[in-house]
Amino acid sequence: MKSGFVEISAVRIVRTAIDRAMTWQYPSRVISRPGMGKTTALRHFEQERSAVYCTVKAQHKDTAGMFLMLLDAYGYYRRGKTARDHANQVYRDLLRTRFDGEEWVPDAHRKPLLVDEYQTLEATALRELLNVVDECRIPLVLCGNGERLAKERRDERAALDQIWNRVRPTYRIEPPDVDDCRALAIEHNVEFDHAAYASLAAYGEMSSVRDLVCLLLEARAIAVAGPIKLHHIETAVLTIHGNRNALKLLQPAD
Repeated sequence: MKSGFVEISAVRIVRTAIDRAMTWQYPSRVISRPGMGKTTALRHFEQERSAVYCTVKAQHKDTAGMFLMLLDAYGYYRRGKTARDHANQVYRDLLRTRFDGEEWVPDAHRKPLLVDEYQTLEATALRELLNVVDECRIPLVLCGNGERLAKERRDERAALDQIWNRVRPTYRIEPPDVDDCRALAIEHNVEFDHAAYASLAAYGEMSSVRDLVCLLLEARAIAVAGPIKLHHIETAVLTIHGNRNALKLLQPAD
């Protein structure tokens, strides 16, 4: 294998979402099913763009937890004790300015904020997050596995519509296509063979990037040395799924 990072469609979609957020006044959003490669892409751009990355965990879902998440993501020492103290610190620290020519520019303005698993947030926490990035002029990209937020209620529909009106556009990551599967096959040293590549494309399109990479890693272990061949891939599928019916996952659609 080479670098371990492959420029597949998920990466290009996340890059587009970041570029849009940095050049437009609205945050952007990326949605996909689990395992489609968005977190790997986000981690890549955390380094490439010097972005601020954070994952919304259960303890961050409400407003107080969201402010703590931001403090930790930006590496700020928590100076207060109460939720109000933390909220004030977020606004104060993110609004710190520096003199740039003849204009005062917020320090955080040049770094995009990448929030993964945003669907874990409650509606009030997401609304306050949008207030923070709007006030502090931070480019924001929300990434998640669904369009609904945690504890979404019918009586919040009007408020939620207002929230999503502040986030645009929305990008969707689909299962890996033929080109994605070919790129991953090349990265993992699969022998150039039409049947092998077609089998991997069939498997990837019916599963996910994560599943396809797991299959390739299993095949790599079976092959030991040299290129991965079709029979290594077939053995890997049988090993992972435990029954011969799984070989149907390698059959391209008519």
